Parts: sequence; C-alpha cells; structure tokens
Amino acid sequence: ALRIGDRLGDLDLVVRVSSGLAYLAGVNDAPEARQTLEKSVTQLRLSGDLANTAYALATLAQLARRTGDLERSTAVYEDCLRVAEQVDNEHLQTLVLHQLGFTALLAGKPIRAREYFRASLAANLNLLNQEGLAYCLDGFAAVARTEGNPHAAVRLHAAAAHRRSVVGIAPWPELRPLFDDWIGQARSALGTPSFDQEWAAGERLRPADAIAYAQD
Repeated sequence: ALRIGDRLGDLDLVVRVSSGLAYLAGVNDAPEARQTLEKSVTQLRLSGDLANTAYALATLAQLARRTGDLERSTAVYEDCLRVAEQVDNEHLQTLVLHQLGFTALLAGKPIRAREYFRASLAANLNLLNQEGLAYCLDGFAAVARTEGNPHAAVRLHAAAAHRRSVVGIAPWPELRPLFDDWIGQARSALGTPSFDQEWAAGERLRPADAIAYAQD
C-alpha cells in the first residue's frame, strides 16, 4: 500500500499507511518507519495540512517512545501539541497531554508528569471524555506510586479500570503492559489483602470523587 501511495503521489494514503506500519514496527523496522513518517510530516507541513501533520507527529512520538528515545518522544509530542492547538483539535490535545505525562514518568520525572496529567484532566473534563479521564487517573496513580503512596495508586488504578468497564473500552495496547507493571509493583508493596481492599475501595469511588482524590 505504501508503494502504491508513493507511485500515485497520494499523500493521505502514505500517511495512513505509514502510521499503520509504525504501530507494527519492531526494533529492526523502526528506523525505516521513522524515516517514512518524518518525510510525511515534512510533506504535510509544506502542503499546509496541519490536521494530518498533528496525527503523524503523534504516531512519530509514540514510535520514539517505544524504541526508548524518551527525549525525542517528548520533543515530538510537544510539537504535536502546538499543532493540535493551532487547528483547535481539543481531543488530540488531551491525548497528547496524557501521553506526555506517561513519557515523563518513564523518564523519571513524576513532578513534570503530574503537570501534564493536571492539564489533560482539565481538558478531558471540558470534553466529558471518559476514556481520557481514565488515562489521567492511571497517570495520577503512577505518580502516587513513585511518591511512595501505593494505597492511593491502587485506588486510582481501580477507579480508572472501573470507568473503562462502564463505558466498554480497553487501555491502548501499547500502554497495557506499562499499567500491568505499575499495578504489579503496587501489589508487591502492599501485599495481596491490602491491595484487594484498596482496589475494591477504588472501584466504589464515584467519578467526581475519583477525580477529586486524584487531584488531592
């Protein structure tokens, strides 16, 4: 499909296929996928298509994070956020904000991560975006764990999981192993009885209470 898109000069097709290849790319394929996406971003900027530029940047940032280049991932996500603000794409802005938060956590910067999650939380509340709010709760949970509060971490992860079950969605596949690891660390810190107690308490939190608890 990529070869056909190149031959036809169909930039929209090239971008969509490049994004798909980036999600599928293994470590050995990542450099080629990155080059294709970077070329697409350049062409999109030149054509003035900022909407697709933003989505291509988001994919490029995610690829950089998956291959361990957290500094580049952050820079590209920040670029993506600026473009999303230019085209007034609020949904993409919320997505990028919590992705920046998760990237900051992986880089060992929980204070910076909290700032991103606070901004994302406010934006998602404005949009009534339940999926985005669940990611924010997971983000605040991870920050709490790094600050030595596994009890709060478990409650917030549970509140996020409950919110997803209510609306019938699952975590993004790339993030699922990360969440499983963070939840596993919290379980190890608390022990199974305390973990189960906190998880049940988190599931019982009303949405507004879960958000207030995260902010506190």
